[in-house]
Amino acid sequence: LYLLYQALDDFLSKWEIVWIDRGVMLSDDCLVSLTTLLSCRDRLWQCLKKSVYTSARSTSFLGFEEGGFLVQWRWMTKSIDAFYQRSDISLLKNGDSGTLNNNNNMLALQASQRHFEILFGTINDKIYETTGGKNRLTDALWKKAGHPLVPQTSTQWAVRNKLQICS
Repeated sequence: LYLLYQALDDFLSKWEIVWIDRGVMLSDDCLVSLTTLLSCRDRLWQCLKKSVYTSARSTSFLGFEEGGFLVQWRWMTKSIDAFYQRSDISLLKNGDSGTLNNNNNMLALQASQRHFEILFGTINDKIYETTGGKNRLTDALWKKAGHPLVPQTSTQWAVRNKLQICS
């Protein structure tokens, strides 16, 4: 997974360079989604750091207790999807070519994004393949990782989201 982290960091740094070259202000939604992605990335890393190797005879397909990992992986997957939706990557690709330097930065961004998506997709496919698909993975998460504490009202959700943005 270390290569995935390297690819994500490389992609985000190239994405930042292209945005700086364009001289465009990022929207609040984009900043929140980027912050959430970085937070999910760090929580997954902390989960992996705390993981203890289980013996080869264990039922875990990862070699360690997968409950926490699968929960953090799902959160990271959702944060990547949200970042893609809110970061206007398609606008960057379709925008004017600008200077040669901007064009080179755009090509570097596209190559970096492709590399990250290949790594991420391969790992994601293996996780779903090993756990029996998305529905089976959801069942496994509930069974092995417990039930999440979910706010019961929309007001509680709004307060929770404001706290998450502030933290």
